[in-house]
Amino acid sequence: RQPKRSADESNDISTPDALKKALLAAKRIGYEDPDFTVAGQGPLEALTKLGIYEQVASKSEVELGPGAQGISPEATRNTVKTATRLANGDIDIGMLMLSDMLPEKDKYDIVGVLPRNVTAPVAVVGFISAHASDPAGAKALLDYLASSDAQAIWKEAGYGPPEH
Repeated sequence: RQPKRSADESNDISTPDALKKALLAAKRIGYEDPDFTVAGQGPLEALTKLGIYEQVASKSEVELGPGAQGISPEATRNTVKTATRLANGDIDIGMLMLSDMLPEKDKYDIVGVLPRNVTAPVAVVGFISAHASDPAGAKALLDYLASSDAQAIWKEAGYGPPEH
């Protein structure tokens, strides 16, 4: 995601090469602590697979969690939320969970999701507790959320259909 601005090539992240070019061109990038959040694991995986982690470490703003292990001291300036940095213009590119950013999509240009060949999408699954008061109702809800009827709602909200 990038702050609202005119569309140009720097907004293209559709391929690994385009993503690499955009990340290298950015003055500052931000993502969450991969030792603490799932949201940070995808960006770290992408930077590593693209072979640019070391190149962008000094311009990375990593939102720290309590783990903070393995992250370069150059990239751990403080614990300001990545979304706040993006909204304030402190970073050019933020790599965050789409579900976290869609509620405030008017503040940003959502330029897409990271290419699947540089990072796997986060699987979200539903479980029913063995102690659920209404397991049949819980199962019905999960079935509906994954149904073809709900897929239009998922798509309209900006999400892809859930994977079964």
